[in-house]
Amino acid sequence: MTIHRTATFTVRKKELDRALEAIRTFVAHTRTEPGTNRYEASRFVDRPTEFMHLMSFADEAAEQLHSSSEAVKTFVELLYPLCEREPTFARWEIVE
Repeated sequence: MTIHRTATFTVRKKELDRALEAIRTFVAHTRTEPGTNRYEASRFVDRPTEFMHLMSFADEAAEQLHSSSEAVKTFVELLYPLCEREPTFARWEIVE
């Protein structure tokens, strides 16, 4: 069963450039992970320090592989200190 998730977070304005660099590096890596169907990072047009990551994994195993990867660990260590508060995660299902 396909897993769909989002992560939302706000970085401090003075940390925006560092956050963008970390996000770009991380997203490029996630697109190479087996079982990651989609991983996109977006930011709000009117509030450029607010971000949403949209992700889709082939199944629970692929999500677990992603979540436990060194890339996630490194990204968390880089990003979380730049944020106003910890990111919020949600799980979604497609309505058909």
